[in-house]
Amino acid sequence: MPFTIFNLVIIAITHVINAHVYWLSRHYFALGILTIKKISPQVGKIVILNQLALIPASYLGALLITYLNLYSLLLVIILLYIITVIPLFCLENIKQKPISLKMGISNIIKNIPFKYTLFFSFAQFRVISKYLFPLYIFLYVKNQYTYIGIFNIIVGFASMLFVYFFAQKMAKKKKDYLLLTGFLSFIVWILKLNILATGLFLIVGLMEGLVEKMYETAFNYNLYAWGKQYDRLGYVAYIEGLQSLVRVLIMLIFFLFIEDIKLILYISAFMLIIIGIIGYYNKNNSYE
Repeated sequence: MPFTIFNLVIIAITHVINAHVYWLSRHYFALGILTIKKISPQVGKIVILNQLALIPASYLGALLITYLNLYSLLLVIILLYIITVIPLFCLENIKQKPISLKMGISNIIKNIPFKYTLFFSFAQFRVISKYLFPLYIFLYVKNQYTYIGIFNIIVGFASMLFVYFFAQKMAKKKKDYLLLTGFLSFIVWILKLNILATGLFLIVGLMEGLVEKMYETAFNYNLYAWGKQYDRLGYVAYIEGLQSLVRVLIMLIFFLFIEDIKLILYISAFMLIIIGIIGYYNKNNSYE
């Protein structure tokens, strides 16, 4: 496609359809299946399975980008997407009393605490930075797709078993550990932004594997535990819509006022602590 604004809009629309069909479906069915009393170990297992897939995908994906032409790569992505989404609609035990989407979202807006809205809004700094860190590695550490793949493999191996035991601990202590993991993630991100030696950077990846997935497990615990209190479809639609809107606003501010990718990542790292403070578990916000 020629490089035009119109074609960029078309690509953006198709990408949004692709991304949101998947995530809306995934969160909707996860809320229907996860049980509140076992939500921590269940979320931990989801994170572990994601990592099992990411370990080979990180390196194989880099090879595909390097050696396949665009059309072949696109075909592989479409087939994997279809294989991923279709099984979601075959899940059982997800029945819910029908409610209109408009009414569901309206009830969420009226009843959801401002703390939840603030939590998911600030969390978009982390989401944006997750897309920017591979670009940062390519620009500042080593400009090879395969190196980025190896880094992600190290992160994946370090996190799998650790996430399992961490999720079990969360279930026993009835806490989400978001503040602790947010602070630890902040430290790891600062190290990533100040270490440029390729060998040491991989060691930081090992540390990230231990910390980042702890944070992801704690974050998803909040996402699903809070969602159990509301209409499932309305909650998912509201959260996804809110996150997309805030993401656009944050990226627009960065685009207009901040040109340095490192400064953007420093700001996002600091926001990990803020997110942890907002979502911190205490005796007044038990989820069970």
